[in-house]
Amino acid sequence: MMKILVATLAAVLGAEAQVTSEDLLRADPSNWLTYSGAYHSQRHSALRQIRTDNVRALVPKWIFHVAGASRLESVPLISNGVMYVSQPNEVYALDAGSGRKIWEYRFESAVERGPNRGVALYGNRVYFGTPDAHLVALDARTGNRLWAVELAKAAEGYWCPVAPMVVKDKVIIGIAPGDYGLNGWLDAYDAYYYSHDGMKPLPVLRIRYTDQRQTWLYLDPQGGVIASRLERATRWNRWLYNGFHSLDFPFLYYKRPLWDIVVIVLSIGGIAISVTSAMPAWRRLVRQGRHKCLGRGRPLRPSRRGPV
Repeated sequence: MMKILVATLAAVLGAEAQVTSEDLLRADPSNWLTYSGAYHSQRHSALRQIRTDNVRALVPKWIFHVAGASRLESVPLISNGVMYVSQPNEVYALDAGSGRKIWEYRFESAVERGPNRGVALYGNRVYFGTPDAHLVALDARTGNRLWAVELAKAAEGYWCPVAPMVVKDKVIIGIAPGDYGLNGWLDAYDAYYYSHDGMKPLPVLRIRYTDQRQTWLYLDPQGGVIASRLERATRWNRWLYNGFHSLDFPFLYYKRPLWDIVVIVLSIGGIAISVTSAMPAWRRLVRQGRHKCLGRGRPLRPSRRGPV
């Protein structure tokens, strides 16, 4: 009875533990907090309990049956002793030590289309995508739904099988329209379609052609107009001119005001170099002017030559 109580308390405390940005960045091998284990996406665990010399001795400790699942294609996440398992429209929180179900959640989706690759953890929340292209946030402690947002129209063939990824305080997720011949769309600026003032329209459809010029089009779905057109030559010019002339590199302009600070500092440095370079020239001109003025005002010296 005491062991059951201790296990239950451990599971509850684990479910309440918050996942921070530092946890995701550090990727402690005792947990598995992201779809690929860490941001480098090597999907390799640094744990050493399972080795080539003992793998044949492994035996099941517990089995949890996901009702109605014909196959599971998700990656379970583990945070402080709690395992989060998902299938299309469903998420389960389990005690990783015993397999006991802590809570379960089912999303009432408009369509049944799969698969589901997994969930994301951040703070006290669990994030996952649904077959009808929604992003859902759950309370990691209770499994209660906090909110759900529509990513795209399921009636147009879009769905969301991917596992979300959290970077700092941003939840990144995509859609999967490819099997239906639909074009993917951007809900954020990329390296070629971007704006310092955020005035370019979003979302846009990005279409890549395989023609000789390797044309890319960014279409505004609201009005059906071309928001931007790029070819191979213009993409090179984007890096050679905008990159070095305006410092439009992704690691800078996506981190405002870092871009502004760098531009201001370099501008001040350029002005300082120009001023310091002009000072010697100015001083030389002043000296030459003085010498000319003095030369004109000097009396003529008598000649030392004798009579011819």
